[in-house]
Amino acid sequence: MSDEKRQSFWPTTQVMLLNGMRNCEDSLSWKEFLQIYVPLIIKYCQRRGMQEEDARDVAQDVMVYVSKAMEKFCYDPEQGQFRNWLGTITHRTLLKHIARHQRAARVRSNNPNH
Repeated sequence: MSDEKRQSFWPTTQVMLLNGMRNCEDSLSWKEFLQIYVPLIIKYCQRRGMQEEDARDVAQDVMVYVSKAMEKFCYDPEQGQFRNWLGTITHRTLLKHIARHQRAARVRSNNPNH
């Protein structure tokens, strides 16, 4: 996906929201973030042919990654936009998920007893 298309898909994230998410106990910021981005991640995955259940798994993996990264997060617009970072994390997680499923399918086809 080109940067231009990625930017139009992912909304601009407010700096105050990102700063609030640095505090893992700021449940309002996290709730707002989840409400905005989980449906977008699911939609992104489904547009690439994923079933909803698999897309939800990807969204969960992305949120775990984001929650761990936020501990050390410091927004610097000169480093790039948050939405581009999130889009990259989502895309990489999607690819890992697909690869994991393909490996599991190969194992099952090579071992018909399971």
